Amino acid sequence: MQIEIHSRHFTLGEEMKDKIVEKLENLQRYSPSEPVGARMALTHDGGRFVGDLTLNLKQHSCHAKVEHVEPDGAAFLAIESVERQLRRHKDRVKDHRGKAPDGGLGIVMSDEVLDNEGSALIGDEFALRDLDLEQAKAAYAESETPFFVFRNLKTSEVNVLYRRDDGEYVIMSPESRG
Repeated sequence: MQIEIHSRHFTLGEEMKDKIVEKLENLQRYSPSEPVGARMALTHDGGRFVGDLTLNLKQHSCHAKVEHVEPDGAAFLAIESVERQLRRHKDRVKDHRGKAPDGGLGIVMSDEVLDNEGSALIGDEFALRDLDLEQAKAAYAESETPFFVFRNLKTSEVNVLYRRDDGEYVIMSPESRG
């Protein structure tokens, strides 16, 4: 990783630069991929120090701009902010690739929820049944699930059926692309 540290309107000591470089290199463990470069600019302006940090990954970048009364405080606050951004980005990338623990719909679609006639968990896999809309409504009415997933016989699309607070059924289907 290429690291650049610049100080404006004051002189940053070598010892402090080494500490900043060490902390920037530690950011690699929070990154989903190898960082390409980091650029830190510390500026003294009106008795305050502004830390401006940009960390570039191959397909993502993190940026933080903070103020502090000490230059090392501004640098470390910026690094902490970028660290939080990297952690969130790494979690999103893991979720996107399906490697994170089940969450969201995965939690809702447990064995207790999918005990109805429309959709079911078989082992670790999710199986859909082919139903028309009336069959799906009937099966959903008998279940206690918050929603009902099925493949619509008429359109061959996967649909989600749910009930609004007023008791009306609503069907969600993929947007038509054209």
